[in-house]
Amino acid sequence: MSGKKHYPATLVFAAVALYAGVAYAGGGGGHGFSLKVHGFYVLDFVLFAGLLVFFVKAPLKAALQGKADRFEEKLNNATEQHRRAAADLDSARSKTANVEEEKAALTKRLEVEAERLGQTIAQRTRDEEEKVRKAAEAALENEKTRREKGLRAEIALQALDLADEQLAKGWQSLNHKALVSAFVGGVDQLSGRGEEG
Repeated sequence: MSGKKHYPATLVFAAVALYAGVAYAGGGGGHGFSLKVHGFYVLDFVLFAGLLVFFVKAPLKAALQGKADRFEEKLNNATEQHRRAAADLDSARSKTANVEEEKAALTKRLEVEAERLGQTIAQRTRDEEEKVRKAAEAALENEKTRREKGLRAEIALQALDLADEQLAKGWQSLNHKALVSAFVGGVDQLSGRGEEG
């Protein structure tokens, strides 16, 4: 509203009140309307109504304006909340629109990664098996060599013991006196031949 004051409501109210007063005064009893008698009532009523409008208009207008401002504020808040909710809904829709493609892409990536990981684990397992097999073969070969050496040493010792026993038996079975006599005789013969020559 502009700064101009408008009083059409007050004027209309005063005219209606004046008309009602005149109509009431002239309505019955044959007395009619007398300005001296009824004019002061009408004037008092118009003055009372004018004062009432004058004093009540500003607070009433302020109260109504306050209500209008609060309503406008609530409306603005509701509009802003609606705008935010619509933006959140659009954002959620845009995010969920591609969820199936993202899910498929993620599944594919996981499958590829699982395949690669499975191959890596299988290769590592094969490498580890090969290491264990080679280590076991080396340990077995070492044990075999150690046992063969031990067995050879044991066989050699048994052979020496057996040869010693055979020598001892052969030595005991010999006629030492005859052999010594033959040896001495042989030496004597050789000596005699030497003297003859």
